[in-house]
Amino acid sequence: LYYEHIGADFDRWISDYDTNTRIKMIFRGLLPRDLPATARVLEVGCGTGRITRALRERFDDVTVNDVSPVLTDKVAREQGCAALH
Repeated sequence: LYYEHIGADFDRWISDYDTNTRIKMIFRGLLPRDLPATARVLEVGCGTGRITRALRERFDDVTVNDVSPVLTDKVAREQGCAALH
């Protein structure tokens, strides 16, 4: 319940710099550069969906998960992703 309680306010607490740094790390260091847009991607710890948006810009099939089922469902619905519980 803690994560569901703070979920609505989480974006106020995390900086754009931090999110953008994480996105760069994921796309430049973790994901193979030649990974096709048709690859299936699982994001574990989607939070409020800030990184999910970047993943959806590159990949067609993204599944999201978070410790909070409420956040998982919200991000899946907003980003057009599948939700994994």
